[in-house]
Amino acid sequence: RVAETKEKLVKKKLLAINFFPSFTPPITGGEQRSFFLLKALAQDFDVVSVVPTYPDTRRETVQLAPGLTEVRFPKTKEYSAVYGQLLREKEPIHTTAMSYALAGACHGAMLDYLAEIWDSIDGVVLQHATCAAILDALRLPRKPTFYLSHNCEFELAANAYTQRDKHDYA
Repeated sequence: RVAETKEKLVKKKLLAINFFPSFTPPITGGEQRSFFLLKALAQDFDVVSVVPTYPDTRRETVQLAPGLTEVRFPKTKEYSAVYGQLLREKEPIHTTAMSYALAGACHGAMLDYLAEIWDSIDGVVLQHATCAAILDALRLPRKPTFYLSHNCEFELAANAYTQRDKHDYA
């Protein structure tokens, strides 16, 4: 968890990937779960959380707690198109999470940032099963990856992906 150098102790660095920001104060159950989990990890690790945020905003970096930084990237027009199509088709999946998974490969600014910091990252924390698609889009050497299990959500995502051939956006 901590590497010792001659001058100081250096914390290992974790990259957290989620499909929504850790707004503070956290209100919803998902926001609470995300924020407090990342805050707890930040006691022993340097944590950088990379997430999408509202489409009509700028990229921003927010210090949420000591050792916890969140970099927020505006959602792209590809995300909005996928999200709209999933809503119209009334897919039985978490529309926001799946839109992020399917459109994440098109988010050049976010993927460029992840590639830029990749060598400094010691491990990856996926906060939702659909966030694994972002790692696939990176096409970089794998890092130790930890999935924060949401129980049945991984199965739901897997089932949705098996129906991919019926969608023209997949």
